[in-house]
Amino acid sequence: MKALREAFLLDSGASLHLMKRSSLTKAELNRVRISAMPMTLETVNGSRDSTDEVEVFIPALNSLLTFYVVSGR
Repeated sequence: MKALREAFLLDSGASLHLMKRSSLTKAELNRVRISAMPMTLETVNGSRDSTDEVEVFIPALNSLLTFYVVSGR
């Protein structure tokens, strides 16, 4: 059975794409890799390091995008 996301929040001006690890499908989790450009992200709750990334196909955009994988709820 293939998982399908109902929606994405899109910020067309964002320079980075983020996705929570808990939101990834099993297939996407298997494709997570170490990023060639790890990032430290500044959030409301403080700094977070993101060292992993994953490519996810977004059907509505007909595009394959690379997302930094972040932990959290």
